Amino acid sequence: MKRIGLDTSAIGYCLEKNISAKDFKKFLHMRNLVPVVCTYVTYELSRTFLRNMATAKALFCFLSELEPQYIAGSETLYSRELDKLNKNGLFCDLIDEPLKNQMLRMIEAHAAGNITEDLTIFINGRQTSLDSARHKNFQPSTAEKMKINGYKSSSQVIEALFSRLKAGDVTVTKCFQDIILTATSNKVQLSDEHILKLVQNIFDYKALRSLIRNTFHLHFLTHKHSRHTPNENRFTDGLVMIEYSYCDQFLGHDAALVREHAQAINPDISPINVSEFLKDLVPLPDQNK
Repeated sequence: MKRIGLDTSAIGYCLEKNISAKDFKKFLHMRNLVPVVCTYVTYELSRTFLRNMATAKALFCFLSELEPQYIAGSETLYSRELDKLNKNGLFCDLIDEPLKNQMLRMIEAHAAGNITEDLTIFINGRQTSLDSARHKNFQPSTAEKMKINGYKSSSQVIEALFSRLKAGDVTVTKCFQDIILTATSNKVQLSDEHILKLVQNIFDYKALRSLIRNTFHLHFLTHKHSRHTPNENRFTDGLVMIEYSYCDQFLGHDAALVREHAQAINPDISPINVSEFLKDLVPLPDQNK
């Protein structure tokens, strides 16, 4: 069985087209696919409560009935991969059992419409934190240090920077160290030796690889479009794709994310447009109306 990561837009599409969780799950099973939902997507679904209570409840009812696998948050994935890098330990991208039980209780509560003021406070605080990160972590000076002028795509930038790192480029090594330090909330400062080990075995550390590729991809887009900070949608797309680093496929309804950005961040994943994928499941219009 392969795993397919669901974007918020894919879940919303099912709701919009009156595709039940039961039918969707059966459709995936027939194609040997296991549905997977990441931590950031559950956060985005929760934000719907701030706009439309009925829609939010329906989204969480769908999620409850679907019974997908749940992926750990990005910082947990980085921590587990760094443990693997330092100690050669085992790795799993799923949330651990206590958090899973907590997540399931939260989903059931949200499906029933049982929310508190704490949810609004959490969402507003989380959004402020994300906005701050988007502005703080992508300064034009960093792009200048990485010398990304003249490249036609972020893939070219990424390959060039990885090559410079393997050659011992001090500036790029420092950029890699800073990316991981920031992503781990200033908890992990990798040595030059560990950075080189990581890059030489980067395919074994998929979340960190997606983190690094996403960072350079956003720097490229920011520089290309003469922006001071990345577009908010592209920034949050990166958060989703990082958490789906170990999935085989990705299902979304954002054309730009599916066509271009998903594989810039994770070249191993197969992005799929949800409207094409589910065209045989969408109910036909009622001709009598």
